[in-house]
Amino acid sequence: MTEKYEIRNWSEYNAGLKQRGSLTFWISEEVIEGWLNQNIKRQTGSIQRL
Repeated sequence: MTEKYEIRNWSEYNAGLKQRGSLTFWISEEVIEGWLNQNIKRQTGSIQRL
C-alpha cells in the first residue's frame, strides 16, 4: 500500500520538479583554454582530414 502525501508548498514542489532535469558541469579554465587552442591549431595551416 502506497502512502499519499499532501503537498502544502506548491512553489517549492514545482521548483523541485524543475530542478530534477538540471545537470551542472564544472569545467576548469585550463580545459577550456586547451579546447580553444586545439580549435585554433586545426583551423590554421593546411586542411586536415579527420
